Amino acid sequence: MTQSATFMALRVRPRTMTEASHARIAVTGTPGTGKTSICRLSESMVSVADLAVKADAIGEVDDSDGAAPIDIEKLRQFLATKWAQPAEETLLVDGHLSHLLPIDAVVIIRCDPRILRERMAARGWSESKVEENAEWELLGGAWSELEEWSGVPILELESTDVSPASLFQAIWGWAGVAFKPDSPERPIDWVERIHG
Repeated sequence: MTQSATFMALRVRPRTMTEASHARIAVTGTPGTGKTSICRLSESMVSVADLAVKADAIGEVDDSDGAAPIDIEKLRQFLATKWAQPAEETLLVDGHLSHLLPIDAVVIIRCDPRILRERMAARGWSESKVEENAEWELLGGAWSELEEWSGVPILELESTDVSPASLFQAIWGWAGVAFKPDSPERPIDWVERIHG
């Protein structure tokens, strides 16, 4: 397989180069797809969890799944004030809930659910958590919330066999050309790819 990123985007609104060079970009997708590995390559990134802590919008860790619930509405209200002005630099916002925040563009990171299962199992996640997340990816869960992004540029990248550095460069390249896709295509359909 190739190490270059496959571009897939929908609903791209026109933007100027000035806008494109300074944007808040949500990097979202199923847990384990590589979002954090990609975002850590940026000099300017923040996680949804860190933002939630600053906004006092994070709950106690749930023993059943090891996750701390985030009050998205409270976080949105906090950021509506904090991010009222245009971005001063390009900021990658890391997290599977990042697309629910007041952002300028969305990147959805996708991964073959079979590989995703391996990644999550290697992290020591419970079988139920692995299956729940693999099913979410298989069904294209991130796309089910597309209405949240009405009018926002969207890029979908596959991370199955592509390095985080290549994906980071693809995101930066996309932002640098005012969020214009190279070749708009339909979203990845894992059910079709895996089960024909």
